[in-house]
Amino acid sequence: MAHTRLRLRRLAYVLTALLTVQGGVSLLLLMRPVSASLRARLERALGRPVEVGYFGVSVWSGLRLEAHYITVGEDPRFGNEFVLRADRLSAAPRWPALLRGRLEFSRYSFDRPSLNLVRTADAHWNFEGWSAPPRGFAAGDAPSPSATAVAISISNGRINFKRSADKLPFALAGVNGQISPSPDGRWTLNFQAQPLRAGVTLQDAGTIHFAGTFPIVAFSPAAVSSATPPIDFSLEWDGVSLPDALRLIAGYDFGVRGSLEGLLTGQFRGAERASGSSSAESALSPEQRSAAPAWKISARVRLADVHRWDLPLQAGQPAVNFSLVAAGSADRREWALRDIVLEARRSRVGGAGELWLGENARGSLRLISGGIHLDDLLAWYRAFHPGVRPGTSWEGYLGADVALEGWPLRIVHATLATSGARLNIPGENRPIEIRRAVLEADAGGGRLVDTQLDGGAGDSGIRLAGHAAWTAGIPFDLELTGGTAHLAEFSAAAAALGLSSGSNPLRAEGTASAKLAWKGAARPWRVETTGTVALQNVTFSGGLLRGPIAVGRARVDFRSGRRHLEIAAVKAFGAVWSGTLGAATLAGPWDFALSADRLNPALVIRGFSNQPPDDSSLLSRILPAQAAATLALESPRWPNWLRGDGSLLVNSLEVGRLELAQLKGHLSIGERQITLEDAAASAYGGRVHGEARATFSEQPRYTVRVDFDGLNVAPLAALAVSTHGCCAGNAAGRLQLSAAGWTRDALLASLTGAGRAEVRSGALLTLDLPGSISVRELRPGRTTISSGSGDFTVSNGRILLHSLALDLPGRALEGKGTVSNRGELDIAISAGDVHPDGAKPSGSLRAVQVTGTLAAPQIVAAPQP
Repeated sequence: MAHTRLRLRRLAYVLTALLTVQGGVSLLLLMRPVSASLRARLERALGRPVEVGYFGVSVWSGLRLEAHYITVGEDPRFGNEFVLRADRLSAAPRWPALLRGRLEFSRYSFDRPSLNLVRTADAHWNFEGWSAPPRGFAAGDAPSPSATAVAISISNGRINFKRSADKLPFALAGVNGQISPSPDGRWTLNFQAQPLRAGVTLQDAGTIHFAGTFPIVAFSPAAVSSATPPIDFSLEWDGVSLPDALRLIAGYDFGVRGSLEGLLTGQFRGAERASGSSSAESALSPEQRSAAPAWKISARVRLADVHRWDLPLQAGQPAVNFSLVAAGSADRREWALRDIVLEARRSRVGGAGELWLGENARGSLRLISGGIHLDDLLAWYRAFHPGVRPGTSWEGYLGADVALEGWPLRIVHATLATSGARLNIPGENRPIEIRRAVLEADAGGGRLVDTQLDGGAGDSGIRLAGHAAWTAGIPFDLELTGGTAHLAEFSAAAAALGLSSGSNPLRAEGTASAKLAWKGAARPWRVETTGTVALQNVTFSGGLLRGPIAVGRARVDFRSGRRHLEIAAVKAFGAVWSGTLGAATLAGPWDFALSADRLNPALVIRGFSNQPPDDSSLLSRILPAQAAATLALESPRWPNWLRGDGSLLVNSLEVGRLELAQLKGHLSIGERQITLEDAAASAYGGRVHGEARATFSEQPRYTVRVDFDGLNVAPLAALAVSTHGCCAGNAAGRLQLSAAGWTRDALLASLTGAGRAEVRSGALLTLDLPGSISVRELRPGRTTISSGSGDFTVSNGRILLHSLALDLPGRALEGKGTVSNRGELDIAISAGDVHPDGAKPSGSLRAVQVTGTLAAPQIVAAPQP
C-alpha cells in the first residue's frame, strides 16, 4: 500500500512538472521575439510565408510545437490565395538538430486544414517546390536538404483544386491521411476523403481511398523520364451511388439510379530500370529498351442495380463489370490496351486496342464476343422502360466482332449476329422467335441481312432487311416482307415489352401480311413509309374497347404522306361495316366514307370502356364523378386513332324503340365527342332530318334536334303500351331533346327539351271526345280530327303541353296539361260549337279533364268556369 502511494505521488510530481514546463514554455512562446523566430523557422521549413495566431507546446505525445490558426501563403506564380490554412499545426522537432542548437522539424500534423492545389497553364503544380523558397526569399534562407524530408499528417481536411486562377468545382472533404518520405527519396501518400462538387447536393458520394509512392519530379511538366524513380499508386472509390457519381462528373442528374465501385492502379518503371530486371531483358537493344512499356495501368468498374429513377428496384436489375489493363510509354503518348473485359450476368465481351496521343492522335480497338446473352440486354431495357411484364425473358446469344480505328474512333468493320433467339412470355404458349439475324457495318455504312421473325408454326415468317450510310444525315432504308397467322403472339410480345401502354393494351388476333419499305434519314429524323398491309379474320380487343372488333378483310396502303384503309365485313358495335378511311398517319385523325347494315347508338356507347385509365388522376378514382370532374387536373386525351370526319350510311338505325331506314349524314368524331350532322332518313312512311351530338366525360351527354314530316302515327303509337292502338293520321313537326347518363332511368330523369307537333287527317280511336265532353263522362268511340297542333316542353320526367288545338268536323277543341314519362295524361280540354264564320259562342263552352292513357283514357268533369 505504501509503495502504491509512493508511485502515485511520483506520478503526480511528474504531471505537475510537465504541466509546469508546458505552461512556462507556452508563456515563453507568446513573447514576440520568440514567436517571430519560430514563424521564420516555419517559413524556412515550408518554403512559404506563414502567419500564425499564436504558438504553444504539447508534451503529451512527445515534445511538439503547436501553431494555432496558421496560414501558409502562396507563391505569386500560382495566385494570391493561401496555399494552406489550418486550425492547428503540430510539428515534431528533429532531436539531433535540436541538440546541435538548430530548430528543424521532421513531422507535421494538420488539424482541419484547407489546401489549395494549383496547376498552371504550363503544367506546373504549386507543390512541386514545396521546400524551395518562393521568389523574394534570400538564397541563404533556403532549408537544408535534411530539412526537406518531413512527414505530414492531415486530420479532417479539405483539398480544393485550381487551374491557374480558376477554381475548379471539384473538392475533397473529410481528408484523413499521411504524406511521408520513403528511404529511397520518394514520397508515400495514403489518405481517404469524400468527393464534393460545388453547387451539387450529394447524398451518398462514397469514399475515395488513395495510396501511392511518388518522386516529387513525377508532378513536374518534364516528368517522366526513363531515369525517374518508380511510381506506384492505387485509387479506389467505393460506397458511391451511381446518380451521385454522375452528378460529380457532369454536374447534373441523368435520372439513373444504382451503385458504382471503381479501382485504378498504376505503376511506372523507367525503361532502363525495367530492362535491367532480368538477364533476358538486358540483351535488348537500346531501341527495344526505349520502346518497352514504362507505365502499367489497370482499371476496374462495377455497376449494379442500374435503373431509371421513377422505376422500382426489382430482381434482375442489370449489373456490369468493366476492366482493362494498359501499358504506356514514359511520355504517356503511346498506350497498348490489353485485357479489355465487359461482363454481365451471362455475357462477356473481350477486346484490345492501341492509342497514340498528341498532335496526330489515332487509335484502334477490337472487341470480340460470342456470348452476349439477350436476356442481359433485356434487363437493361427493362431497367429504363416501364411496362415490361414480369417473367418475360429472351433465350439466345448474340455474337459480336467490332473493329474501330482513327480519332475519333470510326468503324472499320462490325458484325452482330444471332443464330436463333426466343422471347418467352408468361401465360403465352407460342413464343416469338428470331430464326437468324445479322447486322453488318463497315466504313461506308451498315446493313441488316438475313433477319427473320416467326410467331408460330406454319408461318412464312417476317423478313427484315435494311441499309444505312455514314454520310451527311445518315440516310437509311428498311424493308419488311412476309406474313403471319399469329398476330396474337406479336401483340402479346408488344404488350410484354411495354410497347403497348396501359394495363389492358390493344390486342390483335388473326392473319396479316405486309410489304413495307421505310426510307429516310437519322439526323434530323425523317422517314417515309410505303407499301401495303393486309388483314384477314383479325379481331381487336382491349384498349378503350369494351367488346371486340372483328375485321373480315382490311387493307392499308401506305402512300407518300397518306394512309388509305379499305375495310369489308367488319363487325363492331353491333353492326357490319364497310368503306374506306384515309389519314396522314395511322395515328389519325381520319377522313372516311363508311356504311353499316344497322346501328344502335347505345351499343356504340357501350362498346367503349368507362373504366378510369392508367394515367387518370387519383381524385377521379376515389371521388364521385361530379367532384372528380371539378377537382381533377388530369384529363386523359381522346386517342387520335379514334378521331375522324366523313360520311355515314346506315341501312337501319335503332334509337330506343324507334327505327330509321337509309340514314345518311356527316359524322365527326373528336375529343370525347361524336356528332352526326345533316342527317336524313326514312321513318314510318315519312322523312326525318336533324342532327345528334354525344359528349363523353364522367357521364355521357346527348343532344338531338329533329324535323319530321309525313310520319304515320299508327305504327309510332304501337311502340308504347300507353299509346298502343290509340291513334291514326300523319304527323309533322320538330323536336329538340337533351339528356345525360349511362342508364335508361338516368336518361329519363335528365331529359329536357321542347317541340311542336302537327297532325293531319288523324283520328283518336279509343275515345269519342266530343260526346264525352257533351255528357262530361267517358264515351268510347272514335274521334275524327281534321287537323291538330300542339307546343310542348320536356322537363323533370314530364311533358308539359302548353297549348293543344284540335279541329274536328263542326267543332274546335283546346287544351293544356301534362303527360308523364309513362304516358299518364292530365289534360284539361274545352270545346264549343263552331259557327260557319268560325266564331266560338261562349255559351256553348264545355270542359273535361282527360286522365289515364291514350290507350285507356278516363274522363273527369271539370268545374264550369
